[in-house]
Amino acid sequence: MAERNRRHILVRGQTQAEAYRRPPRAVSGPKPQVPEDRIAHGEILRQGLLAADEQGRVRREQHDINVQGALDGIYISFESFAGARLALESLESRRGNVRPELVSVREIQHRDKIVEQATVFVPDGKLGSFLDRLSRYTGTASEDRPGHRKLFDPIAAIGLASLEQLWTDPPNEFPSPEKDSWWEVWLRRRDGSEHKRFVNFADSVGIRVSQAVLGFADRTVVLAQATATQLAVALDILDDLAELRRPQELAALLALESAEEQADWVAALAEQTRAASTDAPAVCVVDTGVHRSHPLLKASLSKSDCHTCDPTWDLLDHHGHGSEMAGLALFGDVGAALMSSGGVRLHHRLESVKSLPPAPRSNSKDLYGAVTATAASRVEVARPERRRVFAMAITSDGLRPTDAKTQRIPVEIFG
Repeated sequence: MAERNRRHILVRGQTQAEAYRRPPRAVSGPKPQVPEDRIAHGEILRQGLLAADEQGRVRREQHDINVQGALDGIYISFESFAGARLALESLESRRGNVRPELVSVREIQHRDKIVEQATVFVPDGKLGSFLDRLSRYTGTASEDRPGHRKLFDPIAAIGLASLEQLWTDPPNEFPSPEKDSWWEVWLRRRDGSEHKRFVNFADSVGIRVSQAVLGFADRTVVLAQATATQLAVALDILDDLAELRRPQELAALLALESAEEQADWVAALAEQTRAASTDAPAVCVVDTGVHRSHPLLKASLSKSDCHTCDPTWDLLDHHGHGSEMAGLALFGDVGAALMSSGGVRLHHRLESVKSLPPAPRSNSKDLYGAVTATAASRVEVARPERRRVFAMAITSDGLRPTDAKTQRIPVEIFG
């Protein structure tokens, strides 16, 4: 027997061998709901399809916007009966390049049961794929097993989709119509030009779009700043929309932007940021210095609050690490600050003590404690009345095993 090499996995007790038994073919569970009158049910669904088609055409004609390469069509919503499940695979076609495509699915609470909503983009001229199957469904309604019953039996209503039905985050988080918000826009990948088309549309209605793009096998993800009213127009112009979500990693996406674009983002955040008063508490960053001229830092870091442990050193950040720590100490999640449409109000300020000299110079190891004490005394002498916490993200080259078990780092977070 091979030596046991998974000592963290413990199997206790005795085993018992049993003969293999094939699982039953029948799948247990509640039977799907069957409409009392399939002919009347089918007619209601047919009228819903035709009404959605007409409403979509009328709405499209109200916009004087043309995006080259976009397919004409409509987004149709299919909603299930409470507690029923839609036959999602049957809502789209696998044939041809121009075909109905399922773009999003979401669940909403309906009293004590779940209602499933699916949104399908149907290109012009392809509505017949649903109408033909509906005719087969109603034409065989008197039979025991009508055609396409699994597709149409669970559907309670069909209509023209709204922007909310592309929202796959919790429904109560959907932005109000006129609130300028950040959106994570998921575009269905069709020909590789979906991002370009969305940018062209955005320019025509005044929507700001990030240049950074995340690509997946069948989706392209971009960030957009818009109101729900502005973004809803895309339903009538583009065939590229698939899902809408609340941005989660805005800061990571912005890091992929060009330097010029990042500068615009920084300027916009600086303009909407209100610094704390000079007598507010402070976070003292003990590091490589801070570039206080940075647009996001200068209003919160006075020149008189910048110090060095050695008076022969300059105040500038020779490495960049200290400035990055200052930004983290001041804003925390920069992405959340950028998404804040109501502005950012800070309740604390910054202090800086440069405790590390530029290379090739370095502090002697036997003076680490003295240098840290000097850093603390610099700000305490300059502003003894100020309330502050110290942030020092500088460590030694390594920790002894006994140190790793006992060290605790206090952290204080300002709101």
